[in-house]
Amino acid sequence: METELAAQVQRYLDAYVYENARFLAERLVAQRPSEENVLLLATCYYRNGQAARASAVLSGATRPDNRYLLACCCFQQGQLVEAENALLGGENCHVDDAETVENIPAGAAGLFLLGKVCRRGNRRQQAVACFVKR
Repeated sequence: METELAAQVQRYLDAYVYENARFLAERLVAQRPSEENVLLLATCYYRNGQAARASAVLSGATRPDNRYLLACCCFQQGQLVEAENALLGGENCHVDDAETVENIPAGAAGLFLLGKVCRRGNRRQQAVACFVKR
């Protein structure tokens, strides 16, 4: 049942029928609140223009995909510190730490988002480092 419901949510997302996807994703998370299912629900909220709701659902996320979407939501809301923490994996990590930057979720997209966070926070050198990182 869970697999079928998750597949149906994904089909609705792919077909841009976000309200139906959201409804089913809410049922799915109510039935089984795993990080995979929470990601589906947060994706529905995000695509519906509800970044704040998506952030609330994703708070405390540990999976890389969830952390990346959380960072996108935070960035969209102007919450730069929270976006950076989501990308770097916590408050004790810094963009200058090479090992931390290697583990950014979503690869190049995550680095690009981190660069945008740094640029918006007037940290030009760190932004450039993120944009040119390979």
